[in-house]
Amino acid sequence: MKEFTKAAIADTFMELLQEHTIDHITVKDLAEKCGINRQTFYYHFADIYDLMEWTLDNELKKFLERYDKTDADWKEQLQQLFVFFRFRGQQVLHAYDSQNRLYYEQFIYRQMLPAIHKLILTYEEAETLAEGKAEFIEHVYTRMIVNFFLDWLDEACRMKKRCA
Repeated sequence: MKEFTKAAIADTFMELLQEHTIDHITVKDLAEKCGINRQTFYYHFADIYDLMEWTLDNELKKFLERYDKTDADWKEQLQQLFVFFRFRGQQVLHAYDSQNRLYYEQFIYRQMLPAIHKLILTYEEAETLAEGKAEFIEHVYTRMIVNFFLDWLDEACRMKKRCA
């Protein structure tokens, strides 16, 4: 029952996120639409951003399970991530177009880091790097790709505001 309620809250959140930016979604609105009380929400999540992170993580896992590509190379992994974010376009924009983008940026970073780790391991030279250097390179590459992705989102947000 606990997981069912948590999933129902997440589904309701995604519905609201389709129409509103995360800054305009309140626990009160979410609880009313979901048919729960606020205490039930707080039993499962610390706040809206905790819900966003859990929901996006779960949605991404479900999306990736459909493709079952655990042996995918780094390019395929990154491509799958971009397809997921594009598939969830409106919700991604509404989650990102918020006052507190740090949560979202950290989520994207955590999702992309494993793909970059695989990329670094494809180079024979990675085995001979000094301790910590491969990890540093992974973080630099990941940050570059995340920034590219965030620039893409920023442009989409600007276009949306011009068209609205």
